[in-house]
Amino acid sequence: MSLFSLRSKVESSAQVVSDLDALVAEPIAFRFKGRVHEIKPISTIELLKFTNAFATLQALSAKSGTVSVEELVSAYAEVISSVCPSITRADVEEMTQAQVGALFQLVMDSVTGKAHASPGSNDGEKKNFQKMT
Repeated sequence: MSLFSLRSKVESSAQVVSDLDALVAEPIAFRFKGRVHEIKPISTIELLKFTNAFATLQALSAKSGTVSVEELVSAYAEVISSVCPSITRADVEEMTQAQVGALFQLVMDSVTGKAHASPGSNDGEKKNFQKMT
């Protein structure tokens, strides 16, 4: 039996549980301070930058003792800017806790494929940020 005929049998009898082709990423847009920012699809290499920034943030949460505001703002800014370079550390400093939390969740959902751009989402329509469970 050739590899091709084996592959055909697997493809025809297997149930598709996830369509990775449907995850062809579109930029996810959000508005902050009147400007539209985009979380662009990232490559596997860029994912490493995000993963390192996220690991730093996790290490801070596991750190015993007090975490300074500077450390926390820097960690959040690094995670967010790793996928959305137009958001700066100064932007993170100006955000409310709710804004940082919502943006962090949007970044996480975007990186994991849970957030998808919907048609017409850039036409001024407001979307509510909801925590995914």
